[in-house]
Amino acid sequence: MHKIKIYSHRIRLILQFLMISLPIMNLYFWLTIQTESDFLTSTGIVQLSYDITSFTQDPLTVTTRLLAFLVSMLPCGILVYALGVLVKLFKSYEQSQVFTVSTADCFKKIGLSFFYWVIGGFIYSGLISVTLSFNNPPGDRILVLSFAGLDAISILCGFIILVIAWVMKEAQLIAEEQQYTI
Repeated sequence: MHKIKIYSHRIRLILQFLMISLPIMNLYFWLTIQTESDFLTSTGIVQLSYDITSFTQDPLTVTTRLLAFLVSMLPCGILVYALGVLVKLFKSYEQSQVFTVSTADCFKKIGLSFFYWVIGGFIYSGLISVTLSFNNPPGDRILVLSFAGLDAISILCGFIILVIAWVMKEAQLIAEEQQYTI
């Protein structure tokens, strides 16, 4: 159990770092994309699933960049939420609380996060396409809604994790019930 505590502590610290750094990296990305300071996409560290030039040929204005940042905080916020749940889960593991109703609830929230991710991604694809093409002349503005095969896999993973959470919670309740049975 000592190793679980140590590894859980390390993983929790990494997850907390990611929770803080993801919104900051998101802001940095939108402030520097298509500028001389854009080393994230120019070096290949970040690869976009879409081409900004397919939405607009004009350079991005500061307003468009800030709106794009706000829109992209939707999936980023969902990811930060999921990371927060994982932080709570690993904090429980640090305290030797492995099979509890609380950890089962964490698994349930993680499973639901997969659904939030798919829904958020669908909404995000529409909002980001409108945001990036908003400065185009009327008739050249674009609305793109997407649902990919990876989204179907995310939904499947969400269902699987929800079933695991349900089984864990039921097992814990049965164990507690048997513990108090004379």
